[in-house]
Amino acid sequence: MDLEREERIESRGFIGGVNQPFYEGIPTFFRAPYVGVEELSPGDIAVVGAPFDASITVGRPGARYGPRAIREASCHYTAFYYSIPNRTIVDLENHTVLRIPDPLRLFDLGDADCYPLDIMATTRSIAVAVRSVVEKGVLPIVLGGDHYVAYPAFMGAAEGVAAKHPKAKIGYVHVDSHTDLFDELVSGGRFNHGTAARRISELPMVSVPHMVWIGMNGRFVSLEQYEFTRRNNLRILTSADVNGPDGEEKVREALQHASNCDFLYVSVDIDVVDGSHASGTGAAVFDGIPAAKLVWLLEEIGRIDRLLAVDCCEVAPQFDPSGRTARLAALAFVGLVGERLFVREALP
Repeated sequence: MDLEREERIESRGFIGGVNQPFYEGIPTFFRAPYVGVEELSPGDIAVVGAPFDASITVGRPGARYGPRAIREASCHYTAFYYSIPNRTIVDLENHTVLRIPDPLRLFDLGDADCYPLDIMATTRSIAVAVRSVVEKGVLPIVLGGDHYVAYPAFMGAAEGVAAKHPKAKIGYVHVDSHTDLFDELVSGGRFNHGTAARRISELPMVSVPHMVWIGMNGRFVSLEQYEFTRRNNLRILTSADVNGPDGEEKVREALQHASNCDFLYVSVDIDVVDGSHASGTGAAVFDGIPAAKLVWLLEEIGRIDRLLAVDCCEVAPQFDPSGRTARLAALAFVGLVGERLFVREALP
């Protein structure tokens, strides 16, 4: 980080303060500095909110409040990490030391403009926001919003790499209880949270053979969607696959397949988690994966070198007064970025 940039950030006030309890201060993600895109440098990670849920067709709206809830929940973990002496913790499972450097290369850009009554204007706004981050050589973490957000976020990420890599192909991982592969819905047309993955499959930079679904509830899918997956030889792991005795091996193989491209985009719908663990979503299911499995999965994804962008969608906090759904999303994404931000060392 250059000295001038560091001074600009410090002048805004780094709000990850060691002495602040979680309920104080501005709730940026993990207390990251709130900056403009012009202050980012290659190798940074930037959080972008997309508080939009006007494309809900089946299910309950409310994911518009997701970005704020996830940011607030992440402050619980910041208070823990920053209160530890020397900002160093021991990972008992991996027998390593995890140290939090100062400063972190994590920043929060606030929210993209969203227009509840204009889905196309919102689509363009989110795409432009994500493109501006990717163009800087920065990894965007997009906080939705309903799962339609994945479509403009992927579009923006693709546009962001197109100038330097016009022939690049992007793999896609869809972590969800639902395929979101409808071509059209009677109640929502072609652009909604149930068609986002289908619209992504039509974009020129996506590599359709490297599109992978992880966590499908495995019970219900329309015939048209099923035929689309068979026609294109798409890979789908159901929740039963993930929860099975060889589930981790299957997931790693699927991630390897999807990342066998120039870049990888990952989209996460919180309803992939069993509704008894994460009720704060518009379309909770009850044969999903456990919360701990999502945390593990995001840590695995965080180790992928070719990661281009990630989104987290469908957290609807009003359906979970306990706040645990938002805290799960925050913890999982702290785990994802932690592999890139924190320093891991062998135990002395």
